Amino acid sequence: MVLHLLLAPYLTKLSSPTANGRVHSSVSRQVFDNQGGRRSANHQPTVWTYNYLQSLVADEGGQSRPADKLQREKAQMVEEEVRGVLHDENAEPVTIFALVDDIQRLGLGQQFEEDILRALHRCLSPDVVDKSLQKSLHDTALSLRILRQKGFHVSQDVFKIFTDESGNILNTLGNDVQGMLSLYEACNLAIEEEDILHEAKTFAMGHLKNLDRDINKDLQGEVNHELELSMQRRTPLWWINVGLANKLNFARDRLMECFFAAVAVADEPPLSNCRKGLTKVNTLTVILDDVYDIYGTLDELELFTDAVRRWDINAVEDLPGYMKLCFLALYNSVNEMAYDTLKETGENAIPYLTKAWYDLCKAFLQDAKWSYNKITPRVEEYLNNGWKSSSGQVMLTHAYFLSSPSMRKEELESLEHYHDLLRLPSMIFRLTNDLATSSNYDPNRAELERGEMMNSIRCYMQEMGLSKLEARKYVIKLIDTVWMKMNKYLIDDSTFNQSFVRMAFNLARIAHCVYHDGDAIGPPDNQSRSRVHSLIIDPISL
Repeated sequence: MVLHLLLAPYLTKLSSPTANGRVHSSVSRQVFDNQGGRRSANHQPTVWTYNYLQSLVADEGGQSRPADKLQREKAQMVEEEVRGVLHDENAEPVTIFALVDDIQRLGLGQQFEEDILRALHRCLSPDVVDKSLQKSLHDTALSLRILRQKGFHVSQDVFKIFTDESGNILNTLGNDVQGMLSLYEACNLAIEEEDILHEAKTFAMGHLKNLDRDINKDLQGEVNHELELSMQRRTPLWWINVGLANKLNFARDRLMECFFAAVAVADEPPLSNCRKGLTKVNTLTVILDDVYDIYGTLDELELFTDAVRRWDINAVEDLPGYMKLCFLALYNSVNEMAYDTLKETGENAIPYLTKAWYDLCKAFLQDAKWSYNKITPRVEEYLNNGWKSSSGQVMLTHAYFLSSPSMRKEELESLEHYHDLLRLPSMIFRLTNDLATSSNYDPNRAELERGEMMNSIRCYMQEMGLSKLEARKYVIKLIDTVWMKMNKYLIDDSTFNQSFVRMAFNLARIAHCVYHDGDAIGPPDNQSRSRVHSLIIDPISL
């Protein structure tokens, strides 16, 4: 089980309250609650208690050895069959593209990465896309999507054979439901200047939204799922020892949800240490978000932000008791990750990591000032701050150092100045969050109820005189634009290695997943619990 493999061996070494090299706070026996006129979000407790997680590990240990051996043998047999097809030099390109599509939808792309790339290189022999696939809209769209997802350049011109003299998609193709679905999926990998793909997406969307009710129910389900969220965008003992969940009663305890996000971002099997680190980063970010949004006074928040800027242990003396806990938890955790990076690569990550955290705290502080002073900023001002307050750049900065075996000067400079691959996913994180917390179907309305009125929807409404519905449409369109800016880095050089590029795209995808039907980091519900179970806990039947 992924949960056992991640948590058990790693967290054991953190179980001692006197771990070497850690600075401990003198306020460890004090519990901070919502007293003295402080705001409260009334956060619900976590459903992923320590005892529950331990029971899952115990259940796994009870599986019989013969059953486990049989499962492994079945998996190996299926793996060999799949590789056999990928290695078949006589296989038709459309067969390869369809198989790769199935593999990736199952989340097994990394397992067959080298095999897939070799197979796709064979499919790129001269004129293969033009000659072998042009009879079928579905096949052509599938080929473009699969190849672009793997970094190969395929021109939008492959769709010209499906257009009339005016450049419009042939109306007769509207009856090809599978073709329309594949076309829509492919068009979500368009970049800004690709007019053929933009028009094709509009055409496909129009037909998919008005399908005949008599079509196959499974196909209808695929269409509905894709229209809701396109494929291109889908995607604990340490915590007990830190003690923040028990000491800070005003803050959310969302360790498992943060681990879920870490798995989604760093999804390659070798990145276990990266997933552990990102779980810490995400959990600390959630706590700090609640400190700045709910509990801290402006004076206290100024002190904490300055302490992060200084990154000096002596700064803790100026902080109130609950902030001492927060700062030391952050200080110890980040320094430990930086030490591991220095030991493995020889690179000092502290300046980069602390800059990311300071920029995050500055953005949190700016949001708090707007909220306290009841100021609604202009849209541009809000978004310039909002992509940083999303915390995306903190995740990706840590992900870079936790996953890269070596660092190049160009990469470090791009990291420091927040290359598009840090800024754009962070912007999507911010905008999807705003859509979720301003939606009509959010029954808790937690952020609005506790006074956090600031989001891009509200800013658009006030600045442009738009209705809430119009403002939401504007933000959705902006998300599409940001995705098109990102898509070019699938096929163009981006300075960073492909593993980091993948994580940047995964961050944008998990943003859509987390905020698609509300706020999955907010109040625990059956949907978020089911999502975690299906991805991390429940085994796949063979």
